[in-house]
Order: sequence, then C-alpha cells, then structure tokens
Amino acid sequence: MLSIIVSKRKDKRFAEVLWVVAGQFVAVLFGFVSVKLLSKLGSAEYGKFVLITTIAVLLSMIFYGPFAQGFIRFYYDYQKTGKQGLYVRYIYKNLFLITFFLLVIAVVAALILEFQKTSGVFGLSMLTSVYVLAIKVTEFVNSHLNIIRQRKLNSILQGSEKILIILLYIYIYYKDMLSLNLALFSYTFVTLCFICVKLFMINRLIKNKEEHIFAVNNKETIQMKRSLIAYMTPFLIWSVTGWLQLNGEKWIIANYLSTSDVGIYGVMGSLVGVFIIIPNNIIMDFSTPIIFERFNNFDDKEKMKEGLKYTGLIMTACFGLMVLSSVVALFIGRDLIKLISDKSYLKYSYLLPVFIFGTGLFYFGQAACMPGMALNKPQKYLMPKITAGITAMLLNIVFIKSFGLTGVSVSIVLTGALYSLYIVLINKQLLRTAGLK
Repeated sequence: MLSIIVSKRKDKRFAEVLWVVAGQFVAVLFGFVSVKLLSKLGSAEYGKFVLITTIAVLLSMIFYGPFAQGFIRFYYDYQKTGKQGLYVRYIYKNLFLITFFLLVIAVVAALILEFQKTSGVFGLSMLTSVYVLAIKVTEFVNSHLNIIRQRKLNSILQGSEKILIILLYIYIYYKDMLSLNLALFSYTFVTLCFICVKLFMINRLIKNKEEHIFAVNNKETIQMKRSLIAYMTPFLIWSVTGWLQLNGEKWIIANYLSTSDVGIYGVMGSLVGVFIIIPNNIIMDFSTPIIFERFNNFDDKEKMKEGLKYTGLIMTACFGLMVLSSVVALFIGRDLIKLISDKSYLKYSYLLPVFIFGTGLFYFGQAACMPGMALNKPQKYLMPKITAGITAMLLNIVFIKSFGLTGVSVSIVLTGALYSLYIVLINKQLLRTAGLK
C-alpha cells in the first residue's frame, strides 16, 4: 500500500514537471517570435525596448523579487500553524500597495518629463510604466500558483497569455502597424487581463473562505511584518548592485556606443535567456518550494540534509546546462541569431557563447545561494552580491569604453566567476555553523 502511495506521488510530481516544461516551452516560443517581430523595428528602436525591460528588472530586484522570496520562504511555516490564509491576505494587501505607490511615482515622473520636453512623452512614459508593473504583478501571481502546487493551471494560463500576445504581435505586424507603442500596449492589455483571471482562479481554489486574499487584515500580521522585513532587508540592500551586474551594461553600452548596439546585444541576450535564464527559472520555480518545505523545522537535521541534496542536484544541473549551452552556441549561435532576427544583428555573433558561459556562472552562484535562503540567512550573501555588482559596473565601464561589446563578454565572465566562488566559500562556513557539514 505504501509503495502505491509513493508511486502516485512520484507520478504526480513527474506530471507537474512536464507541465512546467510545457509552459516554459511556450515562453521560449514566445521569446523567439516576439524578438523576430520586434527586431523588425530596427536595432535602434529594439534597443529602446531592451532598455525599457531593464527598468522592469530593476523594480523586480528592489520590490517584487524580495517580496516574492519572502512570500515563498514563510508560506510553509504559516501553513504548518494553519495561518497561511492570514499570511496570503497580508502579502496581497502589500503587493497592491507597492504597485499603487510605484504607479503614483510613475505619473509624477511622466509629468516632469512632459514639462521638460516639447514633444509628447507622457503617453509613452505611462504606457511603459504600466507595462513594467503588469509584468511584475503577473510574475508574483505565477509564483503563488506554484506555491499552492497548481503548476498545471499555471502553465496553461501562462501559455495562453503568451500565445495571445504572439497572435496580437503577428496581427499588427501583418497589418503594417508595428510600432514600439502598440507592442507595449498589446503586451500590457493581455497581461492585465490574465492577472484578473489568475486572481479569480486563486480565489476559487481557496477552500477556506477566511483565506480570501482581499479579506481584512488583523493584529497577527505584526509578527509577519517583522519576519518579512528581517528576511527581505538584505535583498533590498543588494538589489541595486545586483541590477548593475545584470542590466547596467545595457545603459553603459547606450552611453559609450549606441542604442543600435543595445539592440544587437539585446537579441543575443534573448538567446542567453533561452539557453540559461529560462531553464534556470524552471529549475528554481520547481525546486524552491520543495527545499523550503524541508527547512520549516530547524530541529529536524535529517530533513534539512535531504533539502541540501536537492540543492546539490540543482547546482549540478545549472553547471551542466552552462557548459552544454555554451558548446551549442559555439557551433550554431550565428544561425540562431539570424533565425530570430536578421543579418543586421550578426555583427557580434561570435560573442554569444561567451555571454552564455558568463551568465551561466552567475546563475550557478544564484543556485548556490539556496542553503542560506532556506536557513533564513540571506544576509550572508550581502557582500558577494555587492562586490559582484560594483565589480561588474567598473569592469563594464573600462572594457566597453575600450573594446566595445567584446569588453562586455570579458566583464560577464570575470564577474560571474568571482560571484560563484565567493558564494561557495560562504556556504562552507554557513553549513558548518548550522551543523549540516
């Protein structure tokens, strides 16, 4: 009987993995099609689009990323005590407060720009702001669906969302209406619609109506607030340096080279996303709840060691992915760039394998951070993240100014290697102190 139950659990988990992979496959397809179409705007216009996406990443690292990490980390702790409903309400209340606060800032900034410029920039500024905020909110809601083990539903909704955006892109392209504004509007409109659908589905899945995400808060959230702030503070501190490491080079390229070079770099960056970022996100989205669940009782050393085994497997998978992807890009990288864009973006195609390898080193280091996150010790990674961010910024300024995009490849590899090594060394001490070594 026990073997049947275990077998069913394994089958269910395997099915969940398949759904996650299917959802990410659609995301990859969306990435290829959207880059193919948006690159038709020209490398300079596409470069502007790439710079807009860096703003979304900055908001993610400062606000939404730390908030999502805190949400996932403590969800199972509150589930164990039967307070997850209250916790979910508190989280969503603050999610929408953060979003409203950022929207107000966006309106003020857009008005300032409008008064400073003679041409009308208010509309584009607001469209960009809503586009960025919509992306971040829908990513947060996606993580909630993963936490409550609704990976199949999550994959279906994400896949449907991306397919609909692709169809709109194709429509406006063949109607000869393709523009940066219309592309941003199409993406934003569909994303906002699906945010509503996802929230509706989450509410329907909640069994206890006292857990309704829009219900009124109560006094017990004071402790939740303290726990979240303590856990999130290191993320807030290193967010700016982390953004400098991962996205600051695009603005340095725009300053020392051109937005056209940003566009060319952005096309290669989309392939880096397919080879490294999306697969790593699949791995982390699936494994993070499993690992955190095994660290909800620090007295159970055996269960925690089981969680560490998962971490080792994740790191091995990330390293293997980095090596394999770099080799593949070495042989067919040029063809892939041409496939998703056109010949005008092939100027620096020989750098693609190096970009993939350097980014892979960083994500290997990210995977290595999992033990400290699970042990509620994210502050232990504060110095390596700050060091990597500052190092990346300085190296990018020096190398991009001297060697153009070739300098970016050198900076990415050196920074990724430094970051990963620093994290691994900290983990040895961290696990020894926790009695897990």
